[in-house]
Amino acid sequence: MSGSWAKRQPDGAASVSLDRLRSLAASGDAAAACDLGILHLHGERGAPKSSEHAAEWFHKSATGGDARGATNYAVLLARGTGVAKDPVECMRWYRAAAESATDGKIADQHVCRILA
Repeated sequence: MSGSWAKRQPDGAASVSLDRLRSLAASGDAAAACDLGILHLHGERGAPKSSEHAAEWFHKSATGGDARGATNYAVLLARGTGVAKDPVECMRWYRAAAESATDGKIADQHVCRILA
C-alpha cells in the first residue's frame, strides 16, 4: 500500500476523527476496527505505531466478519508481525476473508507463498 490511510479512503471517510473511529470500533463496527488497525500499523493520524495494537484491531475486525480485517490479520500471522507467526491460523483467516460477504482484497494482495 502506498500513501497515507486518508488518501486511500472514500470521500468523507478520512474526516472521521481517531476518537470517533475508536468509539465505532469499540462498539463492534468491524470496518472501523480494520481502519483503526491500519492507522496503528502505520502510525498515522495520531495513532501510535504498534504492530500489536494493529493485530488486536484486525482480529476484532476479522471476528466481526470484515474481509479486509481478516486479510490484514492473516498477513500479520503469516509474517509474525505483532503476533506469533502461525501459518495454520493465517490460512484460516484468508479463508474467512474469501468467504466473507464484505469486500476483501484477497485477489489484489498477498500471495500465500509468504508462509514459506
